Amino acid sequence: MMKIIIIAILFAILCCPKDSLASATHGDFTYALSETATIDGFIINGHPLRDTIRIELYRSASYGRIGAERTNIITDSNGRFHFKVSGITQPARVLLYLFKTPNENSGFQYMIDQYLLNPGDSIQIQMKKAKSGSDLSFSGPGSAVFHYQHVIDSVELMWSLKDRETDHGEFYNIENWQNRKIYMDSLCSVKQDILNRYRNNFTPETFYILQADIVGKAYCNYLVNFYNPDLIKNGKKKYLNFYAEILSSPIDTFRSELVAHSPYYLEFLTRLSFLRLYFNNDLDEKYWLSNAYSQSISENYNSLKWNYHGYLREILCLNLHDHVALLPHRRRIRRD
Repeated sequence: MMKIIIIAILFAILCCPKDSLASATHGDFTYALSETATIDGFIINGHPLRDTIRIELYRSASYGRIGAERTNIITDSNGRFHFKVSGITQPARVLLYLFKTPNENSGFQYMIDQYLLNPGDSIQIQMKKAKSGSDLSFSGPGSAVFHYQHVIDSVELMWSLKDRETDHGEFYNIENWQNRKIYMDSLCSVKQDILNRYRNNFTPETFYILQADIVGKAYCNYLVNFYNPDLIKNGKKKYLNFYAEILSSPIDTFRSELVAHSPYYLEFLTRLSFLRLYFNNDLDEKYWLSNAYSQSISENYNSLKWNYHGYLREILCLNLHDHVALLPHRRRIRRD
């Protein structure tokens, strides 16, 4: 079964569409001549009463999915839908999911999640619904990015299934964390190899943003599970050495104005900032993850403002502000 999946992924890579889009070069950036983007879809075997599609657009990267512009679209009698967004001058992110029935409260199925949408893109999506899932295909200017991200989704699914079958030992054990880092680096290497195969289909800016996605997502997921106060205090020396190894990795070498468009990299940098404060303040509970958005919020702001500059600093601070503003709402939901 695994061989079949691998062959399918390689075939998908070879069938990647070539983009053709008028563009203009200015300085170090390549801009599309258009400030609009469109997504047209066709659902095969759709619901007899028509399907409901929801599209979430993020004009700037948001690792907490804050600030979305949500649009619900009902397919026509032929299973087609159209979405157009105007006034985008920089890379945006888009989520698209399909409700299981025309009723919006019926649950949904993700079609695309945090895919990169560039100015001038005109994406055609074809989805074939089936009992065992659905098949997606993409065409049109900009579709190579969607095609690549869909292949990456398949790789992540394959590796997650493989991970479930692997015994990593006790989860909160420093030696096993080192093994997990090796595992994580291997997955990054596989993703990077796939991205390299698509390189000629992307502008340099798009390539670096997608590369930041790979690194940011891996390290962010790693740091999310990195917090364990008992483990840190009991094995402080090993933990500090391991933490220093993460900081010394080539993870902060991307161009800052480009990684600002990667929600995964933004979240990684924010969590890394929290962890720096925690270790630099002798493991004071005030700086622990659960307190990072409350007790030490001002110091976290200052840390981001001190360590980063320009648009990257601006978007990091905005994301942190949005998360803090939502805390009372999120805590109320948990209580309810």
